Parts: sequence; structure tokens; C-alpha cells
Amino acid sequence: MLFSIILESYSALLSSLTICYIIYRLNTDLKKVPLINYVFSSLSIASIVALINVTMPDSIMGIKIIGYILATVFIIMIFCKHNMYYTSVSALFGLLTLGFGELLVTLVYIYPLKLDKSEFRSSFIHVTVGDLLIFLFSYLILKFISDDFMKARKRIYKNNKRFMVLLFGNLITVFVILIFLFSLFDYTTEFQNNITQSGRVYMNVIIIVAVLIASIGGTIYLINYFLLNRIKYDRLKMNNLKDVMTGTLNRGSGLKFIEEQLELCKEQRRNLTVCYIDVNDLKVINDMLGHREGDFLIKTVICTIKNNIRETDVISRLGGDEFVIVFPGCTMEYSEKVMGRISGELKQLKPFSNKDYTISISYGFSQYDGEADITVEGLLDMADRQMYRNKRAIKAMV
Repeated sequence: MLFSIILESYSALLSSLTICYIIYRLNTDLKKVPLINYVFSSLSIASIVALINVTMPDSIMGIKIIGYILATVFIIMIFCKHNMYYTSVSALFGLLTLGFGELLVTLVYIYPLKLDKSEFRSSFIHVTVGDLLIFLFSYLILKFISDDFMKARKRIYKNNKRFMVLLFGNLITVFVILIFLFSLFDYTTEFQNNITQSGRVYMNVIIIVAVLIASIGGTIYLINYFLLNRIKYDRLKMNNLKDVMTGTLNRGSGLKFIEEQLELCKEQRRNLTVCYIDVNDLKVINDMLGHREGDFLIKTVICTIKNNIRETDVISRLGGDEFVIVFPGCTMEYSEKVMGRISGELKQLKPFSNKDYTISISYGFSQYDGEADITVEGLLDMADRQMYRNKRAIKAMV
């Protein structure tokens, strides 16, 4: 008995180390978590998994898996401070990777050696080799897909936060239902003789499953109904916050965003840089070549800017040909390099019409370090003055 408990704890520890490694690799783009937190996470998950396996050896496997998932999610949230979305995605990905890893172990190790499951689970050597193969499999998977996975997850969460919460909640529910049904199938198969001898027991099982599915299905419907309506409302609200032509924030929402960033800078004592932009010669192009060409010019400038800034940087249209870019957590030196690159790319672009002109912008910066008090208007005014000085310098050169 003691040997089986020790072996079960050892196997659970190896599996939890692999899961925590997967979660670590999938969240390197978030706030850095001390290594000791992952150590405590691994020990905690291993303890709970071992406890479940030792105290409930004959329980339905689906119930165990649900317990593993819940334990992993809550422990990672406690020790690593990630939100529910990032933690759940990472935990489910980790458990799926472990599942495929165990399948690989069965194909390349257990089956060729003609071992049964009890023999494999009762040997320290077999358990160690199996978990090492699973870790190697996880390492190779993450080596090739972790960066793309993090970028896609972050982009989807940023642009469709509520929809992803809705979709993810549904996927978890479906996953739980499937686990329960497969486990129930195994349970009924194991006790098939007893069930077939009693039609009443068989009917009771059918009624319980039907009630369970109906209850969960009704709950999912209600959740989807309310959340989808909320998503539609938020999209309508967001359309009122953005400039229709460029897709950037409009003046009101842009100024509010800057105000929020100023408050964050004061609290966290971090840098904030804004860049005030004016599209050169837009009025002349509108008068000579038409507003269609002018609209193309504005869209081209904004598209080029979007392709060169970070996902956390925000563009707002203040009016006409004037825009502002907000660089949270950045110094003026960094922002100048970014705008220099953008300005160089714009000069290489061709106009929409056959007329020959150079696409260019004038811009100026102002930086806030979170120390002194400043208003949104004061911050923009400093950048605006520098922008007009640069604009006059460009015209003097021409």
C-alpha cells in the first residue's frame, strides 16, 4: 500500500512538472513569474492529483479528469496570477498535450514491450521513462508552436474578449459532457450484467443522463442568449467610439484613452509618449486631385502606421488630417525611431492616382514620466507645437 502511494505521488509529480513547464512556455509574454511559484504549483498539483488517485481509485475517470483540470486552473491562478482565460487555455492545452503524450508512450513503449497497464504503473523505471517521453514530446511541440500560439491567443483575446469567453465556456462545457458520457459508458459496460438484469436500473440511467444533458443545454442556451446580446451591444458601442474611415479611435474616445493612460502612469510611475501627426499637403491634394485621392492618402498613412506599431499602441483621429499615437510605457527615443521608420516607408509608397507626389507626414512628441501633474490638453499641446515646428522646417526645405 505504501509503495503504491509513493509511486502514485512520484508519477503525479512528474506529470505536474510537465504541465507547469507547458504553462510557463505558453505565458512568457505575460508578467514574469518567479521560478519558485512554478515549483510550488507543481508540488500542489502533484499532491492533489495523487490524493485523487489514491483515495478514489475506482471513481469514474471523467470525474477524475474534471478534478485535475479544476485543480490545475485554480493553483496556477493562485501562484502565477494569470487571469482565468489565459490560465484555462494553458491548462487545457497542457492536459491535451499530456493526453497525446500518453498515447505516444503507449505506441512506442508500452505496446512494443507488450506491457499491460498495471505492469507499467507498478514500476519506477517504466513510469520514469514514460514521463520523460511525454516531457520530450511536449518540449518539441512547444518549440515549434508556442510563439505562434501566444500571438494568436493574445490577438484573439484583445479583439474579441467577450466572444472568446463565450466560446471557451461552451467548449469547456461540451468537454465536460463528453467526459461524463464516455465515463458513464465505461461504467455501464463494466456493470452490464447487473444493468441488463434490471430494466428499472437501465431506465434510471437513461433518465439521469437525459435530465443532466437538458439542464446543461438549457444553461448554455441562457448564457449564450444573454452574452450574445451583450456582445452585439458592445459592438454597436464600439462603432460609436471609432472613426469610420480609418478604424482608429475618434476624438472623444481617443482623449479619454489618453486620460486613462495618464492616470496609470501616475500610479505605476512609468513613461508615456504621444506623437501628434499631421498629413502633409492633404488640402492641396483634395483640391487638385479630389477627395477620393485624399481619402486614399489618409488610409495609406494609417495602414502604414498600424503595421509598424505594437498591439498596445493606440491611434486616434483628432480631426481631418490630424492624428495622435499613444505609446504606453515608451520613451520619446523609442517613439522617434518608430516614426522615423514609418516616415521612410511612406516616402517609398506610390500615390493612388497617376499624379506624382510624395506621401509624407509631420509629427511631434511629448513625454510624461508619471511624476508631475499634467492634463491631456497640456500633453497634446506640447506635441502639437513640436509638430508644427517640424512642418515649417519641411516647407522651408521645399
